[in-house]
Amino acid sequence: LYELYVREFTAFERFVREPANGLTHTYNQITSFGEAQFMSELGTVVDDTSVYERKTTNVAIVATRRGLSLKSQYAVAAGGMSYNPMDLELQGGLRAISARMQKQIFSGQSSNSGGSASTEDGEYQVNGFDGLRKILNTVRAQNVDPIAGTPEDIKQALDLVVAEITQAGGPNPSILWANPLTKIKFDQQQDALTRLIVPNHVDIGVGARAQSINVLTGEVPFGLVKGNFISNYTTSNTDGSFSGGENVRDIYALDEGTISLPYLGSEGPTVLDIPIGISGQLTHLFIIFGMWGLAVKALPFSNKLRVKTA
Repeated sequence: LYELYVREFTAFERFVREPANGLTHTYNQITSFGEAQFMSELGTVVDDTSVYERKTTNVAIVATRRGLSLKSQYAVAAGGMSYNPMDLELQGGLRAISARMQKQIFSGQSSNSGGSASTEDGEYQVNGFDGLRKILNTVRAQNVDPIAGTPEDIKQALDLVVAEITQAGGPNPSILWANPLTKIKFDQQQDALTRLIVPNHVDIGVGARAQSINVLTGEVPFGLVKGNFISNYTTSNTDGSFSGGENVRDIYALDEGTISLPYLGSEGPTVLDIPIGISGQLTHLFIIFGMWGLAVKALPFSNKLRVKTA
């Protein structure tokens, strides 16, 4: 079941998981690493510190109950059919948990009740947590219009996204995540510049591979988040992106070593087998759940690109 989960949700396996330190996970987010000074032979060392912001993320509970009647379960076996209907329900439950978590991590938030899926804050879930769309909505984010632009536009814009990371002293991003429709637009732009189509693919997770592309600092896997979980939204007139009112999707450039999923209980999804008949009905039920949050601990080391859609 765990393997099925990470096949559906490759990013989950790549993020660091750490035990949460409470009902909400509290952590220090580094916004600046301070400075060092040259000094004379007998000079006094000047004090300096990194700059931190105290942050919290809700450890959200995501769950689903699945099952079927004993009559249906026995009927499948009696009919000689070769599948297990309970296994199908468990697989469906894991896919539902995966979908909900991916949507929250990439496009959801819990801090602005006025936000929605069509705004840059993201869809509001009171019991969720802030996701990457909102967290990485900073002045460092870049914008690109591939529709009116040239074949180099998305590539050059990604280089600018990475440059913002390197200028802050950050490493080469460990991965790019994008909606498949955004990746199609990137490929269409690069086709005009490609002489020999031999894409380099790398393993990024259990049963998952991604094309590796060159950015400013070297090769980075370009992972696809399937299922429209990196959804499109409309920029506002005050966020400094484009001219306002543009429909966009994000590409995320992440240093995954500075991002974690705080958890309570088990770091992976948990399946509870409910005793048959406990509700007074002849049903076999399972509860599938997980308790996770999202902590971005070095804000300068990750960034995003807003890509205008057609």
